[in-house]
Amino acid sequence: MDSIKKITFDDVSSACSIAKSSTKARSAILINKTFEEVPQRFVNCLTKFTYVRPHKHTMPDQWELMSWLSGEIVSLGFNQSGDVLDKLYLAEFDSRMIEFPP
Repeated sequence: MDSIKKITFDDVSSACSIAKSSTKARSAILINKTFEEVPQRFVNCLTKFTYVRPHKHTMPDQWELMSWLSGEIVSLGFNQSGDVLDKLYLAEFDSRMIEFPP
């Protein structure tokens, strides 16, 4: 079945190893074919102290879903002026998934 896509433990382990030596300290496992697809689907393997810059999706109806596998993540939501509106935690005993609207 070529249309079924799966991410295995070995896939994540390999991406995490690559992330450790990456200048951005992260590595992505792409699920969609291009980043123009809505929604973008990929597994972003982040290492300790990785920082993903605030960004705004410019494509109509582009939302984002973030789920946690291990470790801890702090996600900040900003308004147009750069003020922090939300501070969300993803951790073992806290939230497991958050979805950002377009």
